[in-house]
Formats: sequence, C-alpha cells, structure tokens
Amino acid sequence: MTLPCGKRIPASEHAVSLGLPTLADVIGYEEKSEAVFRHVCSGYPRFVRHWTVERVQTQLRERFGCAGPVVALHELAACARLMTFLGRDLRVLDGLPFGAVELPTGDARLLAEAQRFLQHTGLMLSSRQAEDWLGKVESRKSKVEIGDGRLMTEDGRQKTGAQHRTSNIEHRTSNVQCPTPNQAPGTKHEAPETKHQEPSTPFAATVRRCLAGLYGVAAGAIGLYPSGMNAYFSVFDVLNRLQHRRGRDQWLQVGWLYLDTTAILDRFATRQHLHFAATAPDAIEAYITAHHGEIAGITTEVMTNPLLQTPDLDRLSALARRFNLPLIVDISMPTPVNVEVFPYADVVIESLTKFASGHADVMGGAAVFNPQSEWGQRLRDAVPDGTPYGRDLQHLAESVQGYAARMAVINANAAALAAYFRSSPAVRAVHWATQPDSAAAYAALRRPGGGDGGVVSVVFAKPLETVYDRLELLKGPSFGTEFTLCMAYVYMAHYDLVTTPEGRERLRQEGIDPELLRISVGMEPIDDLIRAFETAYR
Repeated sequence: MTLPCGKRIPASEHAVSLGLPTLADVIGYEEKSEAVFRHVCSGYPRFVRHWTVERVQTQLRERFGCAGPVVALHELAACARLMTFLGRDLRVLDGLPFGAVELPTGDARLLAEAQRFLQHTGLMLSSRQAEDWLGKVESRKSKVEIGDGRLMTEDGRQKTGAQHRTSNIEHRTSNVQCPTPNQAPGTKHEAPETKHQEPSTPFAATVRRCLAGLYGVAAGAIGLYPSGMNAYFSVFDVLNRLQHRRGRDQWLQVGWLYLDTTAILDRFATRQHLHFAATAPDAIEAYITAHHGEIAGITTEVMTNPLLQTPDLDRLSALARRFNLPLIVDISMPTPVNVEVFPYADVVIESLTKFASGHADVMGGAAVFNPQSEWGQRLRDAVPDGTPYGRDLQHLAESVQGYAARMAVINANAAALAAYFRSSPAVRAVHWATQPDSAAAYAALRRPGGGDGGVVSVVFAKPLETVYDRLELLKGPSFGTEFTLCMAYVYMAHYDLVTTPEGRERLRQEGIDPELLRISVGMEPIDDLIRAFETAYR
C-alpha cells in the first residue's frame, strides 16, 4: 500500500517519515512547494520541525516578549554551541528544562544557519519533549491556539510558496492539526507511555544492556544520545578539538557517506576533508603513509549510503593502528546483529532511530567505544554522554528488545529481494551488501549466522518516475523500519546535485545514478514485495 502526500509514516504522532507517493511530490518537497507542504503532517525531525516544537517556539516568543524568532534546542548546553557556530552572542531564554535562544529579527540567513546547526548536530528539541512541556504549561492555563493547521512562519504569518523556497534548510514545518490516519499494515500506533521529564536510568539501562549484548561489550562502553547524528557529532567534536591541539586537522572520508556526516566534516573541521572511494585501498594507504602526521581521523560507513559498499576495514584499521589514527565507523545500515567491527574500529556509531527501533517513531543514537583500543578508551573518557529525553528512551527500551528477531526476518527478505532484482531484466543495477566490488570486505565482518542487512538500492531500466509512481509500497525518507520503505534517495539527499549539470557529473564520477531507488526492506511476505515491484514495472 501507499499513503497520500504528507501523511505520517507510521501512524504515530511522533513519526519520523512521511508519504511522498510520486516523484513530483519528492521534487515539491525538496523545492518546498506549497502544494506539497500544505499536506505535510510529519517528517524527519532534523529537516521538518514537528508541530509541537513549532508551538513551543511560538509560546516562548509570547512568554519572553521576543521580537525575533526563537530556536528551541534539546538542552541548555547546546545554546553555547549554537552561538559558537553562528559566531555571535544571542539572548538565551532562562528557566526552561531545555535550551532556547532568540535570533535577531529580519535575518533570514542567520535563521537558516541555525536550522543547519540543528540538522547537522541533531540537537533539536524532541517531539515528546515538546509535547510534555506543552502539557505542563497548558495544564496551568487555558490552551493557546496558534493556527489552523497551516504552515507558519516564525513571526506567525502563513507561509507562501515563495517563502518555502527561500532556503534548502529552513521553512519545513509539519502541520499543526493534521489528523493521524487509521492504522495501516506495517504501521504502529504508539502505546501509552509513562511521562518522564528527565532521562530515565532504568530505560537507559535497558537500551544499553540490549546493545551491549549485541556488540559484545560492557554496558559502560555505550554512550546514548538524542539522535544518531548527535552521537556522531559528539564524538567528532571532541576528537576534532583534541587533534587540532596536536596540529592534526586533516579528516579522511572513506566512501560516499550520508549527507550530514559529510556536512559535519565540511562545517566543523578546520581544514577541507579528503574523500576517498570505499573501494580504493591503495590510494588511501599511499596518502596515509605520506601524510599521517596531518591526519585527525578516518571516518567511514559499513555499508555506505546509498551504494552499500564496504571498505576493507582490516587494511584500513592496520594503517590506523600503525600511525595511531582514530577510526570511526557507522554501522546503522547492517546493524550489530549482522556485523562485528570492533577488531577494527575505535568508535562505532549507530542511529537507533533505524533498525534498533524498527518503527520510525522515535529518535536516538549510540556511540560504542572499543574497550580494547587506545583511542576507544581515551574517547570514552573524553566524550560526554548525551541526554536523550526520558520518554524517548522508554520507547526505545520497548522497541530494542525485539531487535535481533526483527533483523532475522528483514535479512531474509532483503536477500531474497536482492536476488530477484539481480535476475530481473527490469533492473539495470543492484547495490547490496555482498555486491562484487566489496563482497569480501563485508564477508570479513559478518557475524556467524549474520545476514546482509535490510537495505537494497536499485536502478530500473525504465525511468524512476514511472516505477516509483506506480509502486504500491510506503514511500518516504528514512530506513530501518519493520515495514518496507522506499526512497528516491538521490533526489532527497542530493537534490542540489541532481538539478545541475555539474552536480550530475559529480554523481556520475562517484558511480551514483540519480534514478537510484533505496529500499529499506521490511517484514512483509516476500512474495508480496516482489509482486509490488513487478506490478509497478509493467
């Protein structure tokens, strides 16, 4: 099945995805078209501001008499980090259980930069955090209406289509009064939760215990964060500052990585990072051998997004150990259920929003520090734990306990779907964990009994729009769901490249086809999934 444009995926108030059933909808979403955004009920929280967060910011403007827009952050400490990023002092709103600053009036550039900060660092206010604060405030006074469900600007005016298109980052806000659709196959209504205003130790302990069993480490080796991006940023930020003091400012990116991982390297490193192909170990070795004294760290993914390549971690780790370089590896795609990277990585990053949760209705992240490596131990001592919101932790604690069983079904479905695509004349290219260019590298990491993970990327022989529009499966951003979720990934993650000749040439050089469809495979009967693709292609 599919869902109308803008509807929540899943049917939860805290959904992190939304229906984009046609490629025209995807393009309208990227261009911030009023025709699309008037339907938006939800979205990935680092890109689409949840209506509860919008309401919090509106109420704070009223309470504190702010003339300019207010930006709410996950915690008070994030205010100082935002001001450093923006390069200016701001008014901090006091007496709140989270962070909030007032920006100057009429400075659209500064507002867009503040939103970029939230996108890159994952330090936005949680929707549950906002919901609970609003509940406490509104229990003490009559409810303040802030709109009729239309998209609003920071000063309370209704947005126009032109305003939607003013920035690639800002002006993405979910509708205030968008009804939750009836529960559909593959979606999940959220069970009632006990509300905790501070991070709850029992729930954090449950999440750590489950992850520790999968990673084979003590629970103390795991740091929890409000999002996967914040887990990565927290490690990077500390390491970058440590290495800068040693005169080491050069970061190496191995593989085409997720867009905000690259953005952190672009925006927060003091020197332009270098990008090497995941399947070019000789070039990586030559550079590290010649320039190891300048290198701050190496960052990569298993598997890369969206090409699903795996670098040779054995060889990369040997170089890192030889020259005392830290190695950070994100394994959100294959998960610790399937791969073991601690013989090689110093720190492992995982977005718990994805397969660990499985339901796309909570944000969370983990940094797992290798207790057997010098850099892993050093960074565990230096990197502060995050402060995930208590009710988010509660929801994660409920979901993560089904992690391994969920992945067993998803692994089998993804393997069968990849095999179907490889044999289909309707498909021009298939990317999966054990594709020929990195099969050996992935096999070296696979756990006994582990699978290939739950993501497959394909390029069809027909235009993407033809197949995508006819595909009767859920379509929207994110991955790692127990239901199949398809995404026009290159359009959504790299629209700036898709829409220019220079950008398309860069994608071509990287081996990335703009027509690529990334499929997060779910737990539906595999015959139903194959039938959905066969029908869409006819």
